[in-house]
Amino acid sequence: MARLYLDFGEDFERVQPVLQRWYDETVDLLLPSLGDGMRPPKRGRAVNEGAAARPVSAWRDALTPDVCQISWTWSNRRRRSSLDLYVFRFAAPDHLMLEASVSFEDQPGRLAEIAPRLQEMLRRVASSTDPAYGEVALDGGAVTGETLLDMGLYRINSDSAAESRRFLRGYDWVTVVPRELAERLGGVAPLAASGAFAEVVPLPEGGVLLRAGEAEDPYRPETVHAVFRALAPVLPAGQPRRLPGYDLSRLVFADPAQLEPTDPAPAPVEAPIHTAQAQIISDFAVEAVKKGWLTSEPLPPDHPGAAAGLLDGHARVGLTEERRQRAEELASRLAQDSDPAP
Repeated sequence: MARLYLDFGEDFERVQPVLQRWYDETVDLLLPSLGDGMRPPKRGRAVNEGAAARPVSAWRDALTPDVCQISWTWSNRRRRSSLDLYVFRFAAPDHLMLEASVSFEDQPGRLAEIAPRLQEMLRRVASSTDPAYGEVALDGGAVTGETLLDMGLYRINSDSAAESRRFLRGYDWVTVVPRELAERLGGVAPLAASGAFAEVVPLPEGGVLLRAGEAEDPYRPETVHAVFRALAPVLPAGQPRRLPGYDLSRLVFADPAQLEPTDPAPAPVEAPIHTAQAQIISDFAVEAVKKGWLTSEPLPPDHPGAAAGLLDGHARVGLTEERRQRAEELASRLAQDSDPAP
């Protein structure tokens, strides 16, 4: 299940393209995963303010300034799967929740297939706007404006939504952090360096999308605790409490305000480069630049010889073929100088 929360719902000119894209990306990314035989909805439903539900035959027909709820469903009886889209206005006119939910009856193995698609869909739509919050949860939930953290803190959704740019509304397998809170966390680099996330994706408006782990095992206790600790500076204070009838295992039952700050993990200690080695590398770099030996094609990872170790594959740089022998000679000299005399 993917959810995106917006806090500018009364600005129809701004919100209408986001709602349309939510539908378009669903059709592009999620619908094909349900396989052949998917039955299109005969019609969806829309609820406008102060009115009864009305049928709509096209998604765009539901997009009116006073719409409060839209629901849209595809089903595949042969494969026992379904796809539901929702738009839900909650708490106040400005607050909208967009949801896409996929279900596979008695087919848990398909989770790993659909989870990356949910993440990519959320990324695409979040990249087109300035979201207040977003998440991908891999175990479903009710269609309400509350997040799991709201439920654990017994926090009403109107308060949570109103403060969504002061406090993060929750955290899950994939979490969209709004720009204001991403700035307070230091941005992409510190979040990536925290080690809590398998993926940190910057969004155009300044927010970030965070993926905590692999879909096959998304809620390992150590993973959930690492995410909680990394996001603690922007989480609302308070310790979640058990809620009868609800699975809150994706939450850490601790107060983020009580956590002691931790220093970043120390960088790996590498063998020092001695003065003689540094001079060899410097001389070669100058020579390579002057004589045009560098190319935009990196050395292949399986390139034989020591030269491959000199050039980091992530740097996207390599050497012309005729100068790789020179690099091999350099690598040999460095190896000989690796144990300097005392």
